[in-house]
Order: sequence, then C-alpha cells, then structure tokens
Amino acid sequence: MSTHTATVKKEGQDTCLVELGGIFDQTIEIEPLIADQTFSKLVIDFDQIKRMNSSGVRIWLLFIQKHSGKYPIEIRKCQPPIVEQMSLIDGFLDGVTVQSIYLPYLCANCGNEASVLVEAKDFESLKTELPVVDCESCGAPKMDFDYIEDAYFHFLNKNA
Repeated sequence: MSTHTATVKKEGQDTCLVELGGIFDQTIEIEPLIADQTFSKLVIDFDQIKRMNSSGVRIWLLFIQKHSGKYPIEIRKCQPPIVEQMSLIDGFLDGVTVQSIYLPYLCANCGNEASVLVEAKDFESLKTELPVVDCESCGAPKMDFDYIEDAYFHFLNKNA
C-alpha cells in the first residue's frame, strides 16, 4: 500500500519537477518517476511531505549518491520533517541546492500551528532573526518558533 503521492511535470523546457506528498518511506521510488524524462535539471518539491522515516532517508541518500553530479538537483518547499533530516544526516544535501524551506510556528495562546515559506536568498538572515508571525486564529502577536533553532538550522552551517 502506497503511503505517498508523486507527480512528475515539465517545468520550462529542460527541468523535471517531481512533487512528493505523504510519507517518504520505503515505498517511495523516485528513479522510475524520472526514468523516461529528458531533462538537464531536477527539482524535487517536498511541499506535501508529512513525515520521513529512516527507510526514506536511506532511499534518498542512495538516490542522491547515484544522481548528484549528473545534473543539478534542487529541492524546494521543504517541510519540517525534511529540514530535520537535512540538519541531522550527513550527505543528505550532497550535490543538492535548497531553494526554500518552511518554518514551523505554534501559538502559545490557542495552539494554532502555522508555517512560513522562506526562500534561499533569505537563509542567512535566519541565523540572526526569524520572521515574526501573528496568529491568524486568535490574533495573538508573535507566535513561537516550534523547533530548537540551532538544530533546525544546522544544515545552514553544514553547507557553509
């Protein structure tokens, strides 16, 4: 039984876009998705990924080992489970460019959760200041960043 969704699209003339969703686990296979595609750049969109387990990490690492260097690989809209692995696992970003990540927030007042998408050009500023997010649910000012900052942003130091 599949625990994920995957779609493949052309983005421009030479880019293959793979959009993934659900759980990145042992059932995911990226290789067959791109096998029949002609492209010079691969973009993987993690916008709908909810979780990544250790089997998924292994599959990702094997994929990256095989494909990095053949063509540019970019990842975008990385949800917290992906950012967590980026920061924890050596080799997760080998030969990969990160275009954007989501920042998780939690309202201490009502428990509402929110995410803010941050583009790569703004990553450096995250080391000193996080975006301020007000709660859309209860109107409380300044939601809390819902992760340990040093751990979440460790990937920024690994690729410096």
